[in-house]
Amino acid sequence: MKRAPVKTKSSGNKRRTTMAKATTLKMPNLKKTMKQLSSVSPKTDSQQFYQRVQEKAYELYEQRGCLSGNDLADWFTAESLVKGEGK
Repeated sequence: MKRAPVKTKSSGNKRRTTMAKATTLKMPNLKKTMKQLSSVSPKTDSQQFYQRVQEKAYELYEQRGCLSGNDLADWFTAESLVKGEGK
């Protein structure tokens, strides 16, 4: 094990130096970590549904010429359309 010098108390003109244990960092097994990450689903079904509704509502907004005031109607229409996609 490597030891790094550490300065301690000085007495008179003499300085004592002791060796401290160097901490070693353990590197994770990259292959194992990648496998664990790939097995985790990036999004749940509800998150995917919400994102799809959001995208569809924005498409409806754009189709109306980006006119404001119909955001709830666009959202509910988008929900219906996305639910219909799953059938």
